[in-house]
Order: sequence, then structure tokens, then C-alpha cells
Amino acid sequence: MKKMLVIIFLLQLSGCSLVNVMKMRSENDSIQPVWEGEQQQYVLDTTYIGVKPHVMMSVDGQTTLLMHIDTGLSFSMLFDTEKVRNMALERDYELPIFGWGNEESSVGFKTEVAEVNVGPVRVPSFSFAVVPVSQSQYFLSDKEMIFDGVLGNDFLKHFAWIFDYKAEQVTISNVPLAQGTESTILGFETGSRKISIPVTLDFGDEQQSDIDVKIDTGSRHYLKINTAYVENREIRLPARMMNAADFGLSGKATHQRFRLDKLHIGDLKLNGVKTNLIYAEDEDDLNVIGSALFAHYIVGIDYFEQTISLDSYPNHTFSSRFNLSGLELREQTDGSFIVRSIAKGFPAESLQIEVGDVIDSMNSVPTSEISTSSWLDMASEPGDLTLCMRGKTCVDISLKNIPGYSVP
Repeated sequence: MKKMLVIIFLLQLSGCSLVNVMKMRSENDSIQPVWEGEQQQYVLDTTYIGVKPHVMMSVDGQTTLLMHIDTGLSFSMLFDTEKVRNMALERDYELPIFGWGNEESSVGFKTEVAEVNVGPVRVPSFSFAVVPVSQSQYFLSDKEMIFDGVLGNDFLKHFAWIFDYKAEQVTISNVPLAQGTESTILGFETGSRKISIPVTLDFGDEQQSDIDVKIDTGSRHYLKINTAYVENREIRLPARMMNAADFGLSGKATHQRFRLDKLHIGDLKLNGVKTNLIYAEDEDDLNVIGSALFAHYIVGIDYFEQTISLDSYPNHTFSSRFNLSGLELREQTDGSFIVRSIAKGFPAESLQIEVGDVIDSMNSVPTSEISTSSWLDMASEPGDLTLCMRGKTCVDISLKNIPGYSVP
């Protein structure tokens, strides 16, 4: 299943419902962003949550929101965080969203604000889909709502962007990006208002296959491919397949993960790429490269030239992080982490940990001092890991490499 922000609009929609969905996709087609100042590139006020980029945006000169940058979404959204609710946004037409639970919480709406500002950019009359995420099955606790919305391709396509995970920076540009002689550069195509590039999958045993994958900064993963693509080509997958789960707006979706022998992106050859195998009936669905892979490079996404560039960090070698604990944790607003899923076949399965437990310290360090990325580093290193849960005793987890998965 696609990440949290996967919203399956086109299923079970008819009549005016489908009309409204298609209308929302084109609401911002006529916007005219205004770039203020002579500086052609601007480093935005940036926060990385895990490996995913977020920037600050102001609305109507009054409310400042933390917005995720998501190249995998066609249009921009606001969530029903406290800040957004306090804006008392005007409701326009309804936007039905499949898989949210009861009918009342399944309806978002379109709204228009007078102006948004992102760094040097001012956009008059910008439309958002307002999505009641807090009412979805994506959350166990409203403390998990740590950002306020998403900037989709309706905003992003007007600029060029540089994502630098190690420097914790996102740069916006009103001119095409200068390309270095050592850069890996690929042209991207635009379809369904999203962008994609060709790559080659090498499964080992002389099995190579070409595929188009979406460039998806909204995904926390390295690579996702779907079951239909694999089955239609009779691809033999590795013997070691591990259980995993993701959470979408309709709740938990289980899938499997494996170690891809090699991934070819232009002239880059990446070994041992952690790959998610996602169920789909259409082999063109849900094939993406996500932010976990992009975090290994300085990435330029240039909507002017329709190119993506990847520049290696000095003295850096690509290596996937494999979560050896089996725990999927979500960062919360109070600095704690909540347990969202415990995968079968991993060490945490046999311990006294339950979904919904709140973790306040890891290896004697308060979680308020630990980022999502730091947690993933800890979970991917063999050794002993001590987690202390609120109202419960601490547990010790022995993390070990898994042959054929975390190591060859």
C-alpha cells in the first residue's frame, strides 16, 4: 500500500463525486506564483521527519504551517490539525475519500485561501483539499499529527528543487538548476500529474527488468514494486522475504520486504536495496522510489527542464537501512514514540510489547532527544536495544543481521 497520503479517489465514485475529484486536480492550474526579491535560489525553513522533507508555509499572512513536500501527490492538502481547525476555512464542494471508516469522516472538502507564502514565493488564491486525517485509521493517537499538510505537484511544478538530507535543507529555485559534470541526470515524464523515471531492477540469477517508477518524496521507503509486475514477468524473488506493514488512510496494510540484488538508476548501480513488495492488480501501480533512497544523494528535481539529478555525498557509499527489530514506530508531538506495528519473524514479536505502547526512552536516552532517523539507525545496527515504555517495564531486544535480507 502506498504511504499515509495515498488517497484512492477513483474507486467507488460516480456522478458528481467523480466530477469533484477531477475538478480538484485542476483547481490550481491557473495560479501565478510571485517570486519576491532578486535571489534566484532560496534555502527554505526546513525540517526532515525521518527522511521526508518538510518546509514552513504561511497562509493569509497569519498562520504558519509545517508542510510535507510530496512529489507523489497531484494536489496540495491541509490536514485537520489544531492549527488548521483554528483557521475556520470556508467549505466548498465535498471530496469523497474511499476507505476512511464511517461516512461522516470519509468526506473532505475543497477550500481556497487568499494567499500562501513559501520562502520568497507568494501565491494568491490557492486551493487545498482539506482532509480529516485525525479521523482516519492512520492514527492511533492525535499526537501523531506532527505536520499540517502537504505541498503537491500543483505547487511544486512551478519551480526547481534541491533536497539535501545531510544538510537538512530544501532549496527552491526560480531558474533551471546548474548540472555538475559528475551528476547522474535523468529526464522524467509527467503522467497523472506525477513524475516518473526509468530504472532497471536486477533480481540476480540473470534476471533484469526495466520499469518506470514514480519519484515520490512522500514515501519513506527506498523502492516499492507491485505484485502484478513481478507475477506477470514470472520473476523469481529471493528466498528470504520478511513481513512488514504500512499504514494508509484506510488502516494497516501488510506486505513483504526483500533485498534487491541491484538497482540501476542511470549510471548508478546500487547494491542490496531494501524493497517493498506491494499488492496491486495493475502492474503500473505503486512502483516508486522514495525518500529513503534520495537521502543518500543531493537530489535536484527541475520542473523547468523536466530532469532529476543525483549527486553523491563525498566519501559516501550507498547502503540500505534494514530495521532488525520488527517494530514500526511513529514519532509523536510530545517527543515519545508510539508502537504502530510488530512484524512477525522479528525479535520484538516474542517480547512484552503491544501495539499502542508509548516508548519514552531508548538505550537510556529520552526519546525527546531522538529523531525518527536516529531510531532507524539504532534499529538497523546489530546489538542490544533497550526500550522503556510508559507505565510498563523496559524490554531488551537483541538485534541480529538476517542473512539474505539485511546482509547477502
